[in-house]
Amino acid sequence: MREKNQHLTIYDQGMLKEISGETLRPGGFELTREAMMFCRFPRDANILDVGCGSGATVRFLIENYGLNVLGIDSSQVMINKGKEAYPGLPLMQGRGEDLTVPDGQMDGVLMECSFSLMEDADLVLSEGYRVLKDTGRLIISDVYFKNKTVTMKNALPGHSCLMGADSKQSMIAKLIEHDFELEVWQDKSECINQLVVDCIMKFGSMDKLWNCIFPISEKQNVNKEQVMKWKPGYFLLIACKRAPKPSST
Repeated sequence: MREKNQHLTIYDQGMLKEISGETLRPGGFELTREAMMFCRFPRDANILDVGCGSGATVRFLIENYGLNVLGIDSSQVMINKGKEAYPGLPLMQGRGEDLTVPDGQMDGVLMECSFSLMEDADLVLSEGYRVLKDTGRLIISDVYFKNKTVTMKNALPGHSCLMGADSKQSMIAKLIEHDFELEVWQDKSECINQLVVDCIMKFGSMDKLWNCIFPISEKQNVNKEQVMKWKPGYFLLIACKRAPKPSST
């Protein structure tokens, strides 16, 4: 697994920011707007941005939609950057696998290009379910693979290959397993395509973008050629919380 301080170094050097802007992700605020248009959260709705970085989306949602937003990120460096730039911005250090939020408090949980970087997808989804209200929605935009049909034999426990990135079928199955009902799945691969073009225009190749979006680990025994065979793409999904199935006991 790629070391977290390596990931921060890439961000600190501003490589991805030079390509994608302050959101540090494919699609930027446009995908955020699409999700907000579908969910139509009322003003002052409680939103949790998991993997918020320095809080670009937190500020965007507060200023443009009047939402009550809390941003959580595992990197104290990124949290400090956000608070230094915008004093009072509601950001705190934390992990998606262990959210310090009471049960049933959130109208929406947002994970924009952060779900695939978290260590345990099952714990993250369980925590997202726990903190959502009964009518709450989970919003994820992230990398996936369109043609990934094999499972790595030596993947780390709690991970699929390339951290949490997986196929559409696997992602939907995992949502169902954690009592979410899929409402929207949209392929947004054009967002990655645009970043590739922008990266080549700025740096002469896509290598810097590749290193930001696809953190290859030697422990996972995956090379660039294999990943390309899996046809990486990008998606936006929205899922609603549903009541868990009653116990059979």
